[in-house]
Amino acid sequence: MVGLITFDTLSFARKMEEAGMDSPLAEALASAHAEIMTDSLATKDDLILYYQQAESRLKELDEKRDGQFADINARFAEIDARFARIDERFAEIDVRFAKIDARLQAMDTKIDNLSKELHTKIDTVARDLTIQIQTAQKDTILRLGSLIVVLFGVFFGLMRFFPVG
Repeated sequence: MVGLITFDTLSFARKMEEAGMDSPLAEALASAHAEIMTDSLATKDDLILYYQQAESRLKELDEKRDGQFADINARFAEIDARFARIDERFAEIDVRFAKIDARLQAMDTKIDNLSKELHTKIDTVARDLTIQIQTAQKDTILRLGSLIVVLFGVFFGLMRFFPVG
């Protein structure tokens, strides 16, 4: 569908001759202009064809780009789904940690209570032992004192029976 540019070489050559140019030179110039215009200049039909081809190529590129974007969007959707699964797993882990924290807190409370009870029992036993030791010391002192008195009595009694000197 290539259009033709019409160029009247005879009319061009006559105008050149009327302007004072020699006939062979005017004809050569007309021929050269005809070649240039035919080979180099685009016609309206040429431009329409080029526009249609360019529009077709752009449409192909748009479709290709749209396909690529669809692929990219699908990949992003997959990534989003993966992140959603990861978020769910982290939420489950958070729940587990919360349960562990609650159990550890309960254990801490139990340990604190047991520690208090143990300290109370140790204090009670220590007081009881202190009292028992003090009582045993007093009893021991009394018994030793009694023993000393008895031994002095025996000693003085023996001295009566066995005078020295």
